[in-house]
Amino acid sequence: MNKKALSDVITNVLIILLVIVAVGIIAAFLVPLLKGTTDKAQSANTCLTVGVLVKKCEVAQNGANDYNVSVLISRGVGKTEVSEAKIILEKDDGGSNITSFSSPNSLTEYASLSHSLARINFKPKTASVAVKLAGANSACDASEIISCKMVSSVSGGSSGTTTTTPPAPFLNVLYLGQIADRTGPWSFNPGSGNDFSFSLNFNNPTSFGINKIVLSHNFVGEAWDTQNSGSYPIVLFNSVNNQINTAYTNTLMTVPSGTQNYGAYIQPVHTPFEGALLRLYLSNGTIYDYNIPKP
Repeated sequence: MNKKALSDVITNVLIILLVIVAVGIIAAFLVPLLKGTTDKAQSANTCLTVGVLVKKCEVAQNGANDYNVSVLISRGVGKTEVSEAKIILEKDDGGSNITSFSSPNSLTEYASLSHSLARINFKPKTASVAVKLAGANSACDASEIISCKMVSSVSGGSSGTTTTTPPAPFLNVLYLGQIADRTGPWSFNPGSGNDFSFSLNFNNPTSFGINKIVLSHNFVGEAWDTQNSGSYPIVLFNSVNNQINTAYTNTLMTVPSGTQNYGAYIQPVHTPFEGALLRLYLSNGTIYDYNIPKP
């Protein structure tokens, strides 16, 4: 082989090696970039599919710079778990306030979730929600904003301060476990074994009446009621351990103003507790829903 032919071979080999090195360098840069873009696109698509939205925002004024806010969140299709939700409330001056709560387990496919914010120091103008999906590194973009509606306001007049409409009750409901036996099947007396036990913590500027409470288990077909004798009862106790209801009734109780704590007990049917929806029927005809997450 002559020197020229050998030189051509070496040149071609070097060119091929340079091309291989260049491809490797480009691949090392582009593959993570394309993978990241694909992951982001998939994540954005999942966010859109989950479709978590604020369906309702209601504001009750307690006094000057003192408001309770109730937000109803709903989601669409998909089995992806929501690990965190952030409520974004926009102020009149354009600023915002963000509050988050972790692991809203019952915000499952097609579910709705009520979340209450007590005693914030501004009147919200709009509300939106941003969620973080299980396993995701970042939160989804905030949902479309919705205007907040005043359901109660306070104004000064010749006779003093008056409330124009009844405020929405601020209520925190917590599942405590099976810690006491207070009720049985179709009975307002202790039965066999410990009941599903809950704490109901109200904090309201005015008193209000409750006609009935219905609790619907996320396990299909199970519900308890203080009024309907066709369902197992919900038995309530006040903070000094006095039983409030001893029979099915059309008028359950009046909740005084301020902070009030109650215990609620239901006879388990399906165990374990899978989360539930508690519905309050007030004496003024309004109905409010409160979510109880699965532990």
